Amino acid sequence: MKCAKCGKKIGPLSKRIVTKDNKYLDEECYSKVFKNVGIKSLTNTKIRYTFDDFNKLLDQAEKVNFDEDKETINQTKEKFRNHDALLFDRLSFDPVDKEIMQPKTLTKPFEVIPYSDIVGYTPIERGHSKNKKHGITRAVVGGALAGGVGSIVGATTGGKQFDYTDKLGVNIALKDGNFLEAYFIKQETKQGMMVKAAYDNFYRICSLLDGIIAENGHETSQKVEMTNPNDNLAKQIRDLKELVDDEIITQEEFEAKKKQLLEA
Repeated sequence: MKCAKCGKKIGPLSKRIVTKDNKYLDEECYSKVFKNVGIKSLTNTKIRYTFDDFNKLLDQAEKVNFDEDKETINQTKEKFRNHDALLFDRLSFDPVDKEIMQPKTLTKPFEVIPYSDIVGYTPIERGHSKNKKHGITRAVVGGALAGGVGSIVGATTGGKQFDYTDKLGVNIALKDGNFLEAYFIKQETKQGMMVKAAYDNFYRICSLLDGIIAENGHETSQKVEMTNPNDNLAKQIRDLKELVDDEIITQEEFEAKKKQLLEA
């Protein structure tokens, strides 16, 4: 890898930070802007600034504390509470200002993302019975499958086909190529009240994301789908066939949906 600012090669053990838009900065360059970086620079911790932000800060010739502004973070958290934000795993959804708050983790910075940055999401549902493994991973890109495969999965699974649910959640795709994650089950969990509560949250966040994607408009959906429409269609059909193989939908339902997709 190379420093986006000076072009010098950055060794695998060299100090570095990563900008919000995935640009690497070596210690010589980032130290001109950020102070109190410390040992964090030994990892690939992503900062909340883009590369353009870094250049603007560099022009100001005034160093910025690398740590997050705690006062600003607290004010943001208070605003989300006052707006009765919906909490899914670690993500908070503000229905008033239409923003998502992602808390700081070991690998991600504190960040507030507008709903308009969402371009799609992938529901993740994996489980197994005593001897048979099942896995459902459906991409809902730009709302393209809303009311299609997504609704079939939501209407017919719900963990009822599994003795155990192994993983349940969503990966949310953003315009800049990054992802947000919300997981309600992360390890083998036997069917019961805990799984039921997880599925309640799973369906709620999927419905919320469907609405956000629809609000973002046809232009966003079309832009994502046009990247490779033939591959996308083939994948949807393969996904449907997997549902048939797992006995989640019938052959008749598969043929009807396949015909609908081919005629679209």
